[in-house]
Amino acid sequence: IASCLVGSEMCIRDRREAVDDTVIRAVLGLPGKYREVVVLYYYQDCSTAEIAQALELPQGTVSIRLKRARERLKPALKEWYYAEY
Repeated sequence: IASCLVGSEMCIRDRREAVDDTVIRAVLGLPGKYREVVVLYYYQDCSTAEIAQALELPQGTVSIRLKRARERLKPALKEWYYAEY
C-alpha cells in the first residue's frame, strides 16, 4: 500500500488498458487526499478499514473522502459516462 501512495500515478497508469483515459485524467486531477483513497479503494481493492489503518485516519474520514472524491469526479465524468452508454 505504501508504495502505491508514493507513486499513485504509476499505479493508475499500470491499469491503463482496463480504464478509459478520461477516468485516469479525472482521478489524477483530484487533490492528493482524495486521489490516494480513490487509488487505494478502486485500483488496489483495499477496504475502507485497510485504508484507514494505512493512512492512520479514522475510517469515517476515509469514507467521507471517498464520498467527496466521487462528488468531484461526477461532473468530470458525466459526458464520458453518457457517451459510453
